[in-house]
Amino acid sequence: MRTDLSDSMKLTYLTNYLHGYALKVVQNLSITDENYGVAISLLEREFLDVNAIIDDLFRKILEIKPEYDSSFMKTKEYINDINGIISALKGYGCDLLNDDASLKFVSHITFSKLPQVFKQELIRKLRVSYPSITDVFDNYVEIIKIINMKNPPQSKSH
Repeated sequence: MRTDLSDSMKLTYLTNYLHGYALKVVQNLSITDENYGVAISLLEREFLDVNAIIDDLFRKILEIKPEYDSSFMKTKEYINDINGIISALKGYGCDLLNDDASLKFVSHITFSKLPQVFKQELIRKLRVSYPSITDVFDNYVEIIKIINMKNPPQSKSH
């Protein structure tokens, strides 16, 4: 973040990037240092419903699951999606990785949706029956490499 910009310059940049209804919320503010904070407050009040955002992120954790593909690219995408959602939740004050019950719950949800061969290989590598989500994050690249070495991805023929 640039620290050399005045708040009035930040307000100018902000209004240049907004459009539609968001612009209408702040368009009548004069460009002054004081009004930058006013604009941010107005936009947050109008668009930043933290509880709704958190609810939507929880819903995504529950609903998404990887599609099977022999290269496990969809599994990688799923794991990275979960990681991104957990990171976003932390930004809203819901740190799922630092609360034991939350960690176990999100680990269970995520692990249960992974392909069976992935789960078996991760359990074999870690020698634990119930790997945590952090175990998944820390090992998924290696696990997929091992699986693909044992069973190379099938190419689609036309």
